[in-house]
Amino acid sequence: MPVTVRCRSVNITSPRPEYFRTARSAVRAAISMNRLRKNVPGTALGCRTKGQPGRSAGSLPGPSGRMVEVSSYNEISGQSLERIRALSDGVFAVAMTLLVLDVKLPAGVGDTDAQLWHAVADLAPKFTAYLLSFTMLGLFWLAQHTLLALPIRSDRPFTLTQLGFLFVVTLLPFSAAVLAEHPHTRVAIGLYWLNLLLMGLMLAVGRTYMVKAGHVPDEQLDDATAYLDRLVLAQTLYALSAALCFADPIYSIVALLLAQSVFLVSPPRLPRFITRR
Repeated sequence: MPVTVRCRSVNITSPRPEYFRTARSAVRAAISMNRLRKNVPGTALGCRTKGQPGRSAGSLPGPSGRMVEVSSYNEISGQSLERIRALSDGVFAVAMTLLVLDVKLPAGVGDTDAQLWHAVADLAPKFTAYLLSFTMLGLFWLAQHTLLALPIRSDRPFTLTQLGFLFVVTLLPFSAAVLAEHPHTRVAIGLYWLNLLLMGLMLAVGRTYMVKAGHVPDEQLDDATAYLDRLVLAQTLYALSAALCFADPIYSIVALLLAQSVFLVSPPRLPRFITRR
């Protein structure tokens, strides 16, 4: 099969190894290349081949003429678990704060005790949505904290799954506001449940990837299995709670609060038909 080689001009002022003054220069040059190809005749720096498998890493001459191993950008990015934890803490803190902004007295409340108590009582749906959503975010923050304690390292794909999880987290204040304004509608319950489902799904995707990628040590594989079981249990309870909206949306809200209490208490042992430990 013929190999098509497309080359772009590269302006190199000196062919000597001293062109790469430092190892950092070599790494930067490697990142700027599209890809390094191996064992393809005619392939040179700045050339791309079509129809042949490529390499994401290679070697370039170092400052003293020695070959320096370099990696592609995708292999060296997203490796810090601490940065993921720091970003997650900030996102959760902002999302939790946004929840309470929706709980406020309406304008024009009277000055008498009766009028004020009546206005506060009218905020009951908003207080309920705030309590439900704050504890929900707290539990998901704890779930992600547990997830990040399992792997010994991270990489770019795993980091992207956590960014996707945080994206869905930032949508919960909106879902909570809709639920607070329309607690008697099935659409509000469905939207809120969808938000919970997506958060659980992103955590499950992250857990599954890090196990398949070999980021979890063998002695913690059982913990990773128990973690997935707990996610499945939580999402099952949330789905059953949301299904009650076809009878009465208020039943769904009460059921979600009861499901929350199960994970807030966090029993040390779960029945065998729930876990596979």
